[in-house]
Amino acid sequence: MSYQNARDYSELKAFFELEKKEMEDELTNIIKDYKEADYRKNEYSSQLKDQLGKITSLRDSVTNLKESDYKLIRHYREKIRILVERNKKLFNQINHLNTINNELISKNDSVKQMLATQEKENTKLENINRHLNKKQQALKEKIATAEIIKISPIKFEAMKKEEMERLPPLIERIE
Repeated sequence: MSYQNARDYSELKAFFELEKKEMEDELTNIIKDYKEADYRKNEYSSQLKDQLGKITSLRDSVTNLKESDYKLIRHYREKIRILVERNKKLFNQINHLNTINNELISKNDSVKQMLATQEKENTKLENINRHLNKKQQALKEKIATAEIIKISPIKFEAMKKEEMERLPPLIERIE
């Protein structure tokens, strides 16, 4: 009978050590996931840090378990299951937010590109407008000058043919 008890105790001890090691490994992997998570400034970063603290504390508790605390294995196993569920939900939310963020970044880039194109077009149109305003101002000045010019009355007298022949040298002198 004592041999049976020793064998049962040995099996129980081996099972305990195996369970303890599996829980430690599982918690270590969860901690690794949390540490690899992107802690950007968002509402989830504090939740991630809080969960990381809880998981680290739980792993330390599991590591310090003694064979006499066998009853606590079930309790810790349940806590790990709950943390794994929370972990999945939290990372799914973060992935969803990152996807939305990437879409917004893409839209922002395309809007910036469109805005830059529109600004170039506006600059071009402003330059054309300035040029046309200068031309308009020059035309207004010419019109204003033309309005001021007065035509004085001209007297005409009949000329004889002989006088007409002398006219070209006279015109050359005037010029």
